[in-house]
Amino acid sequence: MEASLKAAKKAAKLAVTITWGKGIKDRIPPLGLKRYEAHHALCYPSRNELLSSVDSYMTAYARMEEARSREEAKKRQQPDEDGFITVTKGARGGVVRKEDAKQLGEKQREKDRNKHKEMGNFYRFQMREMRKEQQGELMRKFDDDKRRLDEMRKRRGKIVVSTHGSA
Repeated sequence: MEASLKAAKKAAKLAVTITWGKGIKDRIPPLGLKRYEAHHALCYPSRNELLSSVDSYMTAYARMEEARSREEAKKRQQPDEDGFITVTKGARGGVVRKEDAKQLGEKQREKDRNKHKEMGNFYRFQMREMRKEQQGELMRKFDDDKRRLDEMRKRRGKIVVSTHGSA
């Protein structure tokens, strides 16, 4: 440090410009603005390099996870020392089949439909209309039953029971 300060003072007296890094450019990175640009480029890779690096990492991770899930599935199918296969609660170690997911989705949709049906008679006028419809249905059924009963009574008088071959 002292030698460089001494050289700087001497150059200032003689009015000579000092070129920093003269003769050592091959051994160290460039100085000044170029040094900071190079440092920035090394610290922050380009977008394409970053994307390719992340993509390669994620594909490797996905392969590893798939291999691990296959290994766990094999372990679940292998009997233990006593010859028993362990039954786990729920969807086999967190692996959900597509069919099960579809069934769950259908059940949820059915619940939503039923909920909307229940909420259909929310207002008083809707409940009154529903009661009137039910009463009308009961009256119609009553009239049908009454008509059937009258027909049965009319037929009863006309039916003649024949006793052929009875002793």
